[in-house]
Amino acid sequence: MKRLRCCIYGAGREYNKLSSYLSLYKEKIEVVAIVTTKRQKFSVLDGIPCIRPDEMQLDMIDYIIIAVEKWKEVFDYLKIFLGRGIEEKIIRGSVFYLPNFNLEEYIKLKKSNLSILSNSCLGGRIYKELGLKTLTPTINALCKKGDYIEFLSRCNHYLKVDMAESCDMEYECSLGMYQYPKGIIDGEITWYFPHTINTKTAVEKWNKKRTAVNHDNIAALMVIQSDEEAERVEELPIKRKLGIYYKDLHLKSVIYCPEWENEELRSQYGFFWYVYVHRYITNVEQLSRVDWIKFFNQGEDFLRY
Repeated sequence: MKRLRCCIYGAGREYNKLSSYLSLYKEKIEVVAIVTTKRQKFSVLDGIPCIRPDEMQLDMIDYIIIAVEKWKEVFDYLKIFLGRGIEEKIIRGSVFYLPNFNLEEYIKLKKSNLSILSNSCLGGRIYKELGLKTLTPTINALCKKGDYIEFLSRCNHYLKVDMAESCDMEYECSLGMYQYPKGIIDGEITWYFPHTINTKTAVEKWNKKRTAVNHDNIAALMVIQSDEEAERVEELPIKRKLGIYYKDLHLKSVIYCPEWENEELRSQYGFFWYVYVHRYITNVEQLSRVDWIKFFNQGEDFLRY
């Protein structure tokens, strides 16, 4: 791996923390500039020149490492000066804090154009955690109970078919009945959109996003509701797949989640969210069970415990 030429966006508290981690990668990363929008009393920090966003020369660097927490807002801001083409060059600074972080493996994943299919918010949270481009329509979407396995079994077909709008917005789950925008694919597969205002907008976003899916690099994730679903996940024609279930069925593609053994706790949204996010997504704040970079790069030892 060649030494990467990078700019760091941010010169405050987040930079101080990130700079300590980047010192571990001196042989692999050359920081050529620190980018800041605030007026500083200094023009050089830690021997590195400080510049404004409009002074960046995109063709002279490999990546922009965003040190600040609100990295997405910074990314949108930088597009004003540098254009939409910068998306491939953005690295979220917090990825360096991930346990067992490997720079080469992360760059490999970033370049792989991964499409994550998920029947809940798990996929979206992982995209955000890893700072990857979202090449999937399933972000912020819920699949009708029983439909998701069928969707995954023929995902190459269903992702090439336009979704149609549905007037019926009723969505039922263990927590009750809700009204969500709803779309149907091929008259068979139903998806709900709890974070979208209306059906027309939700369906338009889905049909636009489905064309961005990289069919050569798909990973499937899901929360499993029954033994039958767990067995079907194991048989899916998708190389990288992972289900989370409250029983230990000793299946390669299904993680046993003992925290959900209690049926009453499984029905509580707050408990579900705590386990889901902090045990299976967030690698920094809590002890996550999954090393997602290893998993998506087809590593075998991706479970941390």
